[in-house]
Amino acid sequence: MRDVTDPAARGRGLIESDGLRFRAAEGRFLAVYFGFLQCPDICPTTLMDLRVALEHVDVAVAERVDVVFVTVDPERDTAQALGEYLTYFFPRFHVLRDDDVVLQRTLDTFLASAGVKRDAAGDVIEVTHTAVLYLVDAHGDVVVEWPFGTRSQLLADDLTQLARTVLMQ
Repeated sequence: MRDVTDPAARGRGLIESDGLRFRAAEGRFLAVYFGFLQCPDICPTTLMDLRVALEHVDVAVAERVDVVFVTVDPERDTAQALGEYLTYFFPRFHVLRDDDVVLQRTLDTFLASAGVKRDAAGDVIEVTHTAVLYLVDAHGDVVVEWPFGTRSQLLADDLTQLARTVLMQ
């Protein structure tokens, strides 16, 4: 994984990614989201819902979740801007900002989609992306898919239950 954020802000526990498959460290989870910085509503709403959920679970549960933001607009989403933006939501996180080939392979792995449409002058006129928050376990499996609009309390409940399951193993 190409983590382009400020090293002081990076998450811990991410042990593997080849741009296709993410894996959390044993006993941990990755909350993976595809988005872009200029998104007016869906991205910030989803990130805030996750932030609130992590604030409302037990600290031991929150510590088991690492956030991964995959930018679908790497041309405009600079490393510095991504770091500044995500710091507003989370104290630690990872970012995947890569070329179109790796981005498309990553989208395909999650069965997600994204696109950047440009006009004849090359200016961006529309960015689209799958609005799902994915929770990935240590095996690299997606264990939960939360669609846009999932309440933060439901996210917190799911995270608590899944963390208990991991602790009992």
